[in-house]
Amino acid sequence: MSTHKDFLAPRLTGKRFEDHSIPLELLEDFAAFEQLLIEMAKVIYLEKNDNRQRVPRGFEESVSLKLYAIGEGSAIPKIALIYALATAKLATPTLELFPDANYACFEEARDRIYNGIDAANTGANITEFIPENLLGFFNKIGKRLKDDEAIDFDSSSDKTLKLDRATRKKLVLASSKI
Repeated sequence: MSTHKDFLAPRLTGKRFEDHSIPLELLEDFAAFEQLLIEMAKVIYLEKNDNRQRVPRGFEESVSLKLYAIGEGSAIPKIALIYALATAKLATPTLELFPDANYACFEEARDRIYNGIDAANTGANITEFIPENLLGFFNKIGKRLKDDEAIDFDSSSDKTLKLDRATRKKLVLASSKI
């Protein structure tokens, strides 16, 4: 059994999105965002549990992002965080499931990614929010955006959460490993 929580509703702007649709090629960018989110959540879990060397078994498998609707306003993909619920038939009793403390790691991961995008847009230190080894994910996130396009992760925020080609380049180049 699983349940979901609304997690992302980024607004896609640009000519290709004016008909309130999203080209399928862009879904790969959101798949890369999901992988970045999972890796960031692992980092956060280990920061909060310094007695652990690894995340619990099933940490990654018990959560995923799913596109469940497209809203209007250019194109706004509605993305839910799907997480497993404990059931009596659970084969692995040691599996730590959501929405417990582990779930909070995914929310914090999203927020840190947002802060990293804001830092790229405002000239702040990106690696204060996103570790250098994870910045390579931005080679895939936003890769298919054209010059007039952007992903605005939260237009209601007081932060600048718009990812366009220029912001993506700053994020990628912020890593000394790339």
